Amino acid sequence: MITFRQGTVKDDLHKILPMIKNHWQEVGHRGGPEVLEFQIPDYILDEITDRLKGFVAEEDNKIIGYVGFNIMRHPQHYNNLFASSVAIYIDPEYRKKNLGKDLIRFSEQELKKEGVEYVQLVSNENKPIDDFCKKLGYVSSSIVYTRRI
Repeated sequence: MITFRQGTVKDDLHKILPMIKNHWQEVGHRGGPEVLEFQIPDYILDEITDRLKGFVAEEDNKIIGYVGFNIMRHPQHYNNLFASSVAIYIDPEYRKKNLGKDLIRFSEQELKKEGVEYVQLVSNENKPIDDFCKKLGYVSSSIVYTRRI
């Protein structure tokens, strides 16, 4: 049986590190940093200060998918709390089985309890999830261009 829950850096990061590395290899960096670096103390601080929320999907105590969100107040919409995804990943064996949809819906419910009003799902151009987002009722709201300086 697949279950969903809020994840924590302390309890779950070490379990999903191999998945994060697979995710990075799958989507690449496309103009962003080429090296994957983890600053675990920063993750912990962001989690403690409610700037980072993560959610996981599990089957038989094995994490099979995750999504992480940065939580922020938008400078031009300060009265609204936003959650912007930093990573969405489903183990390839579990794709095309509605797991991603269910994980996002669970995340939305939990984020709403925390006062989040807007969720932004960010897609990597190397592995776009546009159709997935549209099926969930999301609309395209911006395009981001990246360049190393």
